[in-house]
Formats: sequence, structure tokens, C-alpha cells
Amino acid sequence: MTHKPRFTRLIAIVFLLNLLLPNAALAANQTDRTFSIRIVHTNDIHARVEENAGSGIIGMARLAGVIDDYTASADLDLVLDSGDLFHGQPIATLVQGESVAQLLKACGYDAVTAGNHDWSYGKERLKELCEIADVTMLTGNVVETDTNTPFFDDAFYTETVQIGGQELKVGLFGVIDPSIKQDTTPANVAGLDFTDAAAYANQAADALRAQNCDVVIGLTHTYDPAGLAAKVGGVDLWLSGHEHLQLNETVTDADGASVRVVESGYYLYSLSLIEMTGTLDENGAVENLQINVTPMQYSDAAAYPAKASVSAVLDDIHAAQQDKLEEKVGETLAALDGVWEDLRIDQQNLGNVVCDAYLFETGADVAFENAGGIRASIEASDVTYADIIGVSPYGNYIVTKQVTGAALTEIMETSLDIGLQSAAANASGKTDAWPENSGSYLQFGGMTVTYDPTAAKGSRVLSIEVQGAPLESDKIYTVATNNFVAVSENYPQLAQTEETGQFIACDEALVRFFQQDADAIAASVYDERLITDTAAQDDSDCPSAMFSDVQQTDWFHQAVDFMVENDIMHGTSETTFEPESDVSRGMVAVVLWRLADCPVVNYLMPYNDIASDTYYTEAVRWASSEQIVTGYDEQSFGPKDPVTREQLAAMLYRFAQSEGMTAVNLSENLSGFADAAQASSYAVQPLNWAVGSGIINGDDGLLKPQGTATRAQTAQILMRYMGLTA
Repeated sequence: MTHKPRFTRLIAIVFLLNLLLPNAALAANQTDRTFSIRIVHTNDIHARVEENAGSGIIGMARLAGVIDDYTASADLDLVLDSGDLFHGQPIATLVQGESVAQLLKACGYDAVTAGNHDWSYGKERLKELCEIADVTMLTGNVVETDTNTPFFDDAFYTETVQIGGQELKVGLFGVIDPSIKQDTTPANVAGLDFTDAAAYANQAADALRAQNCDVVIGLTHTYDPAGLAAKVGGVDLWLSGHEHLQLNETVTDADGASVRVVESGYYLYSLSLIEMTGTLDENGAVENLQINVTPMQYSDAAAYPAKASVSAVLDDIHAAQQDKLEEKVGETLAALDGVWEDLRIDQQNLGNVVCDAYLFETGADVAFENAGGIRASIEASDVTYADIIGVSPYGNYIVTKQVTGAALTEIMETSLDIGLQSAAANASGKTDAWPENSGSYLQFGGMTVTYDPTAAKGSRVLSIEVQGAPLESDKIYTVATNNFVAVSENYPQLAQTEETGQFIACDEALVRFFQQDADAIAASVYDERLITDTAAQDDSDCPSAMFSDVQQTDWFHQAVDFMVENDIMHGTSETTFEPESDVSRGMVAVVLWRLADCPVVNYLMPYNDIASDTYYTEAVRWASSEQIVTGYDEQSFGPKDPVTREQLAAMLYRFAQSEGMTAVNLSENLSGFADAAQASSYAVQPLNWAVGSGIINGDDGLLKPQGTATRAQTAQILMRYMGLTA
């Protein structure tokens, strides 16, 4: 046998392998039918497209980096959003959402569904934005009223991929909660009907299955994504928006199958990375479908590079908007005051304009804007987009709620109290004296309010007119405000009331308002709405006029006047009252002694800490003899020790008993205070009496029994007590 040289045999082997290996690889691919679908999901971005490390906003450029990395190894990938994309920040509202659309295209979004704020520029503009973004809008249950035909061109979005010789087809549809229609300005959706979401979703899922879709995904903007999923069959995954939640739960659907429901937060503080894996059987049917959801926060996304091409789009947007910012939108002949301090202590003309813009946009009866929501003044000249953004930079939007006239009065009482505290802080010159909630002082529109700054807290409003007519306590009024004030804990009358509408961004409303003629602007600027009772400002006979630390606008002013006039409390000097100083045990003994007409008693005091010649000596002698203010023990009284609020109540309670007053003993008097349990056992009865008699009202729902009582608080409590005995 003749043998070929060794290298000849090697060449032959290599040749044979080259012939056989492609067929072997093809055979392997035809039998490996596992698949991976990778989805990047967002919702409720509200135009927060720029990265902000301090706030934890991921931003579009870094989102694009995440998308590229996560989807690189998938058999099929999708980038999806569940609504409220195009509206919310000045970068979007300046160009009616076009900037956001450009960024969606740069990131490679495939399909979205409409949120309520996406309609804010009008229905036709929403179609235009989808074209600019090169994205499929899936909101199939929105139809033309006249023809009942779908408003959007595309009912479905589908993609297919070959897996092991079989075709894997994924289908998507979208649906919006019909009740969300009320959350946009009616003109934006005029001529459209939002049909039943579950009914449409069932039809859409059936249609996609009939088109041989192996996996069906539903996009939705809804109040109740789990509830919707439970009413629909044939959907494998629901991706939701609107509620600003991070949600990942399994729901039993209408067919009894398990379906995953995901929502991915809001503002691009977070997103969801979703992988759907499974296999195709020999007939192409999906087996063992698994869904894995990984939420991603800013700290996670920061590990990925920002995509340079998306950053370049952002740079171009900023450059293009510079010219827009300099455009004139209107003019004002008067300078509009947006000074930080001024807005927190009184109604300002810029506050008038902002609130009137809300009324102009919504047709509400009353409008409110918090002082902290106005961030700049406007000079008397042309008004530009830049001026508007300076005044209203936050991207807040307008909402409406309905409250009673009585609730409006309560809201104004709270606002006036904040304003008076702020005015006192401003007068003191101490920056740390400002109340923490000074920014919640309200500028308002639609009302004229007359008030007495010297009256007691909660009783300062003298009259209110709404739209020129006297306020009616039981009448329902529509209030327009920004979405921040609408949920403020300072105004539970608003926070605990359902929204009746959602409208455009606050800066957009200002632009539209300034586009009116000069007379309309002037009518707003020069309208006097907050009127001080002038009689209350006449302090020529004011008993506390000598005190430099007691102002006409102080909540305790009337009580101090009353104390001085009735010779119950005096100043700590000829020119000071020290209203915020703690009241001492000796002081309490003195004021109660004066209430009793300074009786003289023959009582030997055993206290070593009471000298024979102090201003409180005879008062302590009397109080101890009557067991009204007793010592700590037989030798010490502690005349300079501060008195707590519960101790003051106990001392006054014992004094009232000595004067023959009937005590109140109703346990429910304290039930409305969250900290009632902090009261000492000895003080429960006195506090019940004091609260039940209206002598102590608490502070913002708190009793604060262990807190020290100030001289101002003591004056107020004594004035109320004397009112009971008058």
C-alpha cells in the first residue's frame, strides 16, 4: 500500500471538515429553539430627559447606553413606554414636545401608548410627535366620535425572528383608561371617545393571536393595571403607566392564566429591564415562557456610558432653544414682583398674574399658587419665554378640585397665618426665624379677601368675595392650582379632595395669558385682592404699643393687648414682652394671683428657693395655700423653671375649680390629637377640660403636652379662659 505524505492527509481532513461543519452548525441551530426577548420599559417620564445625578434622574443619553448594552445579545429587543412622555418640562413645552420626540428617535423607541399629558398640545400634535419620533403609537381604544374609527393609524406593532428554524412572532397593542380622558383639557380631545379598555384589550389580544403572534404584550396608561389585566385574556405581559409606581406582580387573567404586570416608576428615576425566555416546540408553539424583571435606579444606570449620539441631540436642542427663549410672548407695563420675601408675606402683582393665568386656562372660580412656586420677577418691558421659565421653572401642571366655601375660608386662614409668621420673621431680620412652610403662603385669584391681622389665629378672615359675589359656606367652588399645592399637607381641604381635571403646564398657561392684549394684563396686575381691615391698624390706643417685639400682625397681638389692658401680664421690660420666652412657674403663679384680685393670705411658705422680696413671692404664697401651684416638695418650688403645656392646663384647671367653675370630663376631647397619649396621667383631666372648653386648641393637630408654654401662648390661653368667665 502506498501511503500519502502526512501533510496531504491533513489537508484532506481540513477539507472534509470545511464541508461538514456548516451543515453541523445549521443542524444545531435548527434544534436549538430557546429564545430571549429583551425589553427596556419606561413610563411617566414627563419630559425629564436630562440626566441629574443630584436628583437621581437617569436621562435619555444614559438610558440609550443601557438600551444598547442590555439588548445586544437578545434574539428580539423592544424599547417601550407607557405614556406621559412629551410634556412636563420647559425643554418640552417650549417646542410642544418636539425635543422629546427627537430624543425618543435617537434612543430607538419602538412603540408607546398615550398618557393623559401627551394630549396637552392637542390631538393632531400628538400624531405629529409620533411621526417625528418614528415611533408607533398604540392607543387603539381612542376613536373618532362621528365615525367610531380609530384615531391612531396603527392598532398593533409586531416583530418576528427566526428561532431554530421556527418563526417567533411578538405582537403589541395599547389602551388608555377611559376615565383618564377627564385629566386633560377637553379641547385637546374634542371629537374623540375613549372606549372601554378591557373590551378593546380582549379584542386586540384575540386579533394578535389570530395573526399567529406567539407572545402578546399590552401597553396601558391606567389607574388600575392589575384590575385591567384580570379582565383580559390572551396577554402575556402588561406594561403600565400613570400611577407613578414600581410594580412587578402576577395576576390571574380572565382565562385563569398567570400574567405579569409591570410599572417602572416615573421621571426616569427608574426603568425596567425585562427578559422573556422560553422555547419553541417543533410546531412553533411557545413552551415554558419565563419573565424576569430587573428594576434599575440611577445608581445602577450610572455604570453605563452615556451614548454620545444622544448627548449630541440634546446639545442641538439646547442650541436651538436659545433663540426660542429670547422670543417675545407679550409685555407688561409694570414690574412684576417675584421677590422671595415679598411673595411670602403679602399678595403680589406677579401672584395675581400667575393665578389669573390658571383661571384663564381652566375657567375655575378660584386659583391658588404657592409663594415657593414663583421663582423670579419680570421687569416692565417685553416678556420673553425665558422670563416665563424663570418664573415657573419646575414643570408643574394645573389641576382642578372642588371644595366648599367653608373650606376656602379655612385655606385662607392657614395661608394668612403662614404669611403673618413670615412677616414677623422678615421684620426681625433673623433668617432662621422664617417658618419652614413659608413657601406655602398662597397667592390667589378669583377672590377678594378682607382680613384682620390682629385677630386670633383661625378668626382673621372678615369677608371673602368669589367672582364678585359674597362667599357661600355650603356652595361648591372649583379651584385651580398647581399639582404641588393640590397635595400639600398644609391644605388638607385640597389634598383630601379628588382631582376633577388636569391641564397644561404652568409655564404654558403663563405664555398663553401674556399673549392677550395689554389691558387684560393690566387688569390683573393692578387688582387689589387682599385687603387689611384698616381699623385694626390704628394702634394709637394699642395697650401693647410700647413693646418692640409685639407687632400688629402677630397672631398673639390681641391676647397681649388683653393681658396688658386687664393688668394680668406685664412686659419683661418697658419695651419688651418676650412673647417667645418660656413662661416660668413663678410667672404662672403671678398671673393666676392677679386673676384672683391679688388676695393676701397668712401662710407660712417652707420653700428655700423663694425669697421674701421677689415679684412672685406673695403670688406663690397664695397659690401654695390654695394648692393651685404646689412645690416639688416641702422645700423647693422652682420659681424660674419653665412650665409645660400640660402643667399650665393643670394649674389653670385647679384655679378654675377654686373659682367654682364646673369641670368638663369627656375623654373624646383628646381623641383628635395624634399625641394625646403623651399626656401625663395627672394632666388628662385638666387637658380634657381645657380642650372641651375651647381654652386649648392644639397646634396643627398636635397637643404637645410636654412642650414648654411660651408667654404668648399663656396670654392666648388666659384670654380664652377669661372669655368663659365674663
